Amino acid sequence: MEKYKLIRFEQDDKATLGKLLDESGSIICYTLEDPWKSNFRNISCIPEGIYKCIKHNGTKYQNVWKLLGVVGRSNILIHNGNYTTDTQGCILVGQNHAEYKGVSMVNNSKNTLNKMRRSMPEEFELKIICEGFSNSLCDFYEQREECQNAAKEIEKRNKKAL
Repeated sequence: MEKYKLIRFEQDDKATLGKLLDESGSIICYTLEDPWKSNFRNISCIPEGIYKCIKHNGTKYQNVWKLLGVVGRSNILIHNGNYTTDTQGCILVGQNHAEYKGVSMVNNSKNTLNKMRRSMPEEFELKIICEGFSNSLCDFYEQREECQNAAKEIEKRNKKAL
C-alpha cells in the first residue's frame, strides 16, 4: 500500500495549513483544515495519526477519499474546497495557500483534486503529523484533566472562603 504524509506546519484559531507529500517527499498539494478544537465534530481537524484512505462516492462528493479509523469521527474526506467554511472537519486540497481578506484558503482546488484523482491510488495510508505543535487526543485529555484539576482547586478555595 502506498504511503503519503500530510505535514501540518501552521495553525491558528481559524485554520490549519499543511502539505501532502508522496513517499519520495515530493509535494502533491497543499491542504487546508479546520483548526484543532479537541477533535469536536464538524469544527475541528482530526488528530495526528496514521489512517487508511479509501475511494469514496457519496451524494455530495464523488471520487474522493475517505479516512478510516478516525477516533470519535466519521465521514472525514479529502475533497475540494477553498475555505474552512467548505469543510466540517475534512481535508481540503489546493495548488497553494493564499489569504483573502485575512482568511486562509487554498487555490485551484478542483483542478488539484482532479490531478490527484489521476495520479493517486484508490487506497493508501496517510500519516498526519504536526510540525511545531500537536493535535492529539493526548493533548485533549491532558487539557481536560488540567481544567478539571483547576476547577477542583477553585471549588476548594471557594469553600474555604465561606
